[in-house]
Amino acid sequence: MRILYISDRGSGGIKNHVQCLRRCLPQDVECYTIGEDEPFAGVSGHSFAEWKQIRRVVKSVKPDVIHLHTLPLLMCLYLRLFVRRIPRFVSLHTPGNRKPPFKERILHWLVAPAYYLPVSSVTWQGFQQWYKGVKGEVFFNPIEIKGGGNSSQVANIDAIQHVNRHHLLTAGLIGRWADQKDWPSFAQVTSLVAQKLSSVKFWGVGVSEEEANLQLGDLASHIEWMGFQSNGREWIRRMDVFVLTSKHEELPTVVLEAFLMKTAICGYIPCGGMTDILAFSNGALKSVFIEERSPQKLAVIVQRLLEDEALRQRVVEDGWQIVTKYFDAKVNCQKLVEIYKRFKR
Repeated sequence: MRILYISDRGSGGIKNHVQCLRRCLPQDVECYTIGEDEPFAGVSGHSFAEWKQIRRVVKSVKPDVIHLHTLPLLMCLYLRLFVRRIPRFVSLHTPGNRKPPFKERILHWLVAPAYYLPVSSVTWQGFQQWYKGVKGEVFFNPIEIKGGGNSSQVANIDAIQHVNRHHLLTAGLIGRWADQKDWPSFAQVTSLVAQKLSSVKFWGVGVSEEEANLQLGDLASHIEWMGFQSNGREWIRRMDVFVLTSKHEELPTVVLEAFLMKTAICGYIPCGGMTDILAFSNGALKSVFIEERSPQKLAVIVQRLLEDEALRQRVVEDGWQIVTKYFDAKVNCQKLVEIYKRFKR
């Protein structure tokens, strides 16, 4: 089977997701990715160079299926006019519960007929409100269970964890500065915890100290701001508690990474796929996530996790059983191939 993936233009979650799929698909599956094997020919989907690009790639690769993770305008138009017989799949990575703009409606009309693969049930329900009669099923963004870091990284991380457990515990958050991540909530929660516990470090990874001071003022002073870090999983593994304050996450990969790194996690329940993840919980994880966005209530949970090692362990074990049972990329990619085969002509 030959698959043509259309990935994303920049770096980020979508591109990482496509790369994960490629690494974990069965060996007899051939892949070619626009956005990885070759860059997008234009700076936007309106470039006529991308019309010529998709025409050339389809003719040379001869894919059995085309799987789009973004919808470049002229590529979609070419597929609509000239590639009707090759099954098309469209992954939905962005919120579907807001009224789509006219341009987006045009793109989905052009790519039709397509089989949709939303990353969470909430994403799918929101999308179906606006696009009646579409076909598809939820396909979670999976994560590789093995190979989370090389041996030298793991040894280094374990050494740091050993120091933390015998001296200072650490609670943190990773992400860019964006309204979605709600860094002010993280700062408020950890400030309340700092008033109760003096032997705890708080890390803000992904945001510089200058930006934090500009945005938060004095509320940033108790947090160590680490700026951008390319080895995000290593930083998660070094934490004793990861505090999730996001307002919305279609399928929060960072939560799966915390499970994989065996780091306890708690937080607000963001709109999106976190509800799918919590549905698989045996109870421990559900007890440390709350719907109400109350810094006072979340601070109590963070403090309890930091003080109670047994509770942290139960949360870690719950997360581990979730990620290994339901989000293993090797297993999920086998299911993805089965979905492709149902439509292969």
